[in-house]
Amino acid sequence: MNLNTFKKSFDFSNLDKSCLEVLDNAVLQKRKIGIAFSGGADSLFLLLILYLKYGTENILALHFNHKLRANSEKEEVFVKDFCKKLNIECIVGSVKKAITKKSEEAFREERLKFFKHIAKAKNINVLAQGHHSGDVAETILMRLMRASSLDGLCAPRKISHHEELIFVRPLLTLTKEEILSNLKKSKISWCEDESNQTTDFLRNKIRHKIIPILDALTDRSFSKGAMRSRELLEEDALFLENFAKKIFKKSFVNNSLHLKKYTFHFSILRRLLNLFIAETKISLSAKCVQEIIEKISSRKNFKVGLKNSSLIYDSKTLILKFSNEISEKSFAKTKLHFGENILPNGDKIILEKFLADEKFLKNIKKLSDNSTKVFIRHTSPLYVRCRLEGDAYQYIGLKGKKLLQDIFTDKKIDKLQRNAIPIVCNNKDEILWVRHLPPASFCALKDASDAISLTYIKLS
Repeated sequence: MNLNTFKKSFDFSNLDKSCLEVLDNAVLQKRKIGIAFSGGADSLFLLLILYLKYGTENILALHFNHKLRANSEKEEVFVKDFCKKLNIECIVGSVKKAITKKSEEAFREERLKFFKHIAKAKNINVLAQGHHSGDVAETILMRLMRASSLDGLCAPRKISHHEELIFVRPLLTLTKEEILSNLKKSKISWCEDESNQTTDFLRNKIRHKIIPILDALTDRSFSKGAMRSRELLEEDALFLENFAKKIFKKSFVNNSLHLKKYTFHFSILRRLLNLFIAETKISLSAKCVQEIIEKISSRKNFKVGLKNSSLIYDSKTLILKFSNEISEKSFAKTKLHFGENILPNGDKIILEKFLADEKFLKNIKKLSDNSTKVFIRHTSPLYVRCRLEGDAYQYIGLKGKKLLQDIFTDKKIDKLQRNAIPIVCNNKDEILWVRHLPPASFCALKDASDAISLTYIKLS
């Protein structure tokens, strides 16, 4: 390894200037720069660049071992030895339990947890990653396949934020060929991830199969074109982000978002909602956000029940309100009594005990309505609650138990209303009835016996 040759062969001005400003600022604050170091060519090149620029005292190498490949342990040893030679502090993390879903996204989540944990422990606020221009081309194609938004197509950005951690990617201005050329000239070795040569993952398929075809179709480099497109898209995205932030600053008051008619354009509304979600620290999926956008745009009132909170939109005042209190629609476990029961959401459930005789059993299907009235075998006590994570249910006609979440998806029940649907259960918390569905198989009326009728009256 000849570091003098490496230093002379590389022009530091080729690095992204905005990233260097962030890195310089971290050093001025006397905070170490975290460097994601896998041992591969890209991250090793980045480590050497920052080592030469900032010195050992200002950098910290972070290596995460997924323990999935034959060479994982060898790479860990290589990383430790390489850092030891340069007197660079190195911290190694590994998976606590096996990752069942082997996907690029799952691996990224595990690394992110590790990076955030070390960043907090070591007072690091900047983490450098070795993405290059080729990664941009691959990412854009992957995001197009997933129907990503403008923000998604800007990835990977030169600078991005995840909570309090700033990610910088100073090598985005370089190609893979430039990185390898500099390392080879200086006789610097690196680890080669054998999985990069396979087509097990979508990114590898794009790298080895799709991009070569695109490059062969024209005399232009697809990677260079993708890099320029990413820069132009980011310009537009930043403008929209800043515009939305200005509106949000004026519109967010007391956990409420006061919307104006000119913000109803989907691109602005989506950004306002994402800012609202971040500020109120609620959890909503992208699909749920899209449903909220459509409801707001159609000028409809709605309520969304969340865990220990709720979202309420008033189409007259154009106010979206977040409440930390238990939602009017989502409620805690409540004991039911025979007769009329007023639920926390304002609706009613009426319980009546009766004898189900042969005549009744013959007409039970005609008398039942899964949304408003069902009949079950007599059991006591009964409770009503909202949905809990992991709830499973086997209703009459269903073979085996199934997660309630999957049942709701199959039945196309509105995501915004799922936490509001009342669930009747027994003292063992076994589900007896979920409104809109048939009763549970184990409490179905089959013979003449004591029974209970459950009548749901919607008032809210």
